[in-house]
Amino acid sequence: MGVFLATSKVSRLRIRKPSHNTSVSASSLHIETKHKFATCVLLRMRNSASVSLMQTVPMNKLTVPTVATPRFERSPDLVSSCLNSLGIGLEIWDDKDRLILYNEKDNLLRAGGFIPDDLGKVHSVLKAVTKLRSSLHNGPAFDKHTNGRTRTHRRTHHEPPMQELPGDRWVMNIETATPEGLLMVVRVNVTDLVRQGRLLETQNQQLTVLSTTDGVTGLANRRCIDKALQAEWQRATRNQSNLCVLMIDIDHFKKYNDHYGHLAGDACLRAVADTLRECTRRSGEVAARYGGEEFLILLPSADLKRASLTAEKCLRLLERRAIPHAASPTAPLLTISIGVASLRGNLSPDVSALVNAADKAMYRAKASGRAHYEVATTADWKTESGSSLPTSVN
Repeated sequence: MGVFLATSKVSRLRIRKPSHNTSVSASSLHIETKHKFATCVLLRMRNSASVSLMQTVPMNKLTVPTVATPRFERSPDLVSSCLNSLGIGLEIWDDKDRLILYNEKDNLLRAGGFIPDDLGKVHSVLKAVTKLRSSLHNGPAFDKHTNGRTRTHRRTHHEPPMQELPGDRWVMNIETATPEGLLMVVRVNVTDLVRQGRLLETQNQQLTVLSTTDGVTGLANRRCIDKALQAEWQRATRNQSNLCVLMIDIDHFKKYNDHYGHLAGDACLRAVADTLRECTRRSGEVAARYGGEEFLILLPSADLKRASLTAEKCLRLLERRAIPHAASPTAPLLTISIGVASLRGNLSPDVSALVNAADKAMYRAKASGRAHYEVATTADWKTESGSSLPTSVN
């Protein structure tokens, strides 16, 4: 132990210390000065550094108590206890890539585990050994990267940032080099975080489905079909391709509700929705509940012939279902009326003209006997200002 004493206004110092060379635990240093006041700083250096600043005291003899220094022999046990109490796995490798330290948590968070005999062995050897231990006890580990590439500045081991272990356990691996050239590997159990993330992702997907799906029929709702219409219209405008819309309405649905009740009315809506769903099998085709007893089918890149065939299919499949409608003046079975409209994307400034044309064609079908489809004519394309789109829209 070394002692350094700095004083103010001190001309003669006499320092008395224990004769033995071991660390000081219960003894004191006695300092004598001929002046009344003294300020001292005691610096003790052994295996660790400690600085104590003593206050100025009005005495000729200043007694400075020394602080007990824990023996070095206790340090390994203390460090080991601290490391094992951490909530993370820890490995330290020296500059020659030899394992010099690991804690118990590290073995719980990696495929395979270390044993005391592994200390001092290089990483390339231990990697094969721990892989064998893992296959004997837990089966092969899974190295799935959830965040893409591993970081290029890693020193040698290139541990995956996120690693899946057997039993749906997840570990985050962190490697960092110390100024002394050591490599520290830290493993953190993030299983709960990963599972919570999955749960949130599932819940978000469910919320997305709920916000875009009609609760009664299971088809896309008005919000969803409006977005789809706008997106497909922009695509058709860019590609100068066709876009077709079918507007569908259940004939005498109010009378059906009054006669059979609202629960039966909901079942009727679901039956019609299932029929329309069967008619929209191609990619990009969407069947939606537009409002009340009205439905809409969106057919991207379809010409008028294909749209008409889809309308005929809807009528035919619903007829096969043979849903009774005793209150209908049109037929003893449930029927629908359909309006069909087709337009090339670059012939109208927005998609509303297409939807309005299909809607007008649908009302013409209802006015001319129901239970069939009508194709939009030039008159159906007239706007509120009286202008109309080109006659080649169909």
